[in-house]
Amino acid sequence: MADAKLPTEADIEKLPRWARVAFAARCARRALPLFKTHWPDAPARHLHALEKAVSVAEHAAADAAAAAAADADAAAAAADAADA
Repeated sequence: MADAKLPTEADIEKLPRWARVAFAARCARRALPLFKTHWPDAPARHLHALEKAVSVAEHAAADAAAAAAADADAAAAAADAADA
């Protein structure tokens, strides 16, 4: 892990929107334990809201990635049909 390089803002800007959402959700998921550690008496509703927000972002990114793949497949099929 010592060799790990953090992405720059420019690196992140190059990602498709859904990939940026997935990256942000992953960062938030990894930070949740810090919230729990540093605010152990936080109201349960706060922790639940954070977990729900991360989950929604994860699912949105996954759905967008699947839709992008389906669009790419459809475009390839259309190009193949046009060539035929």
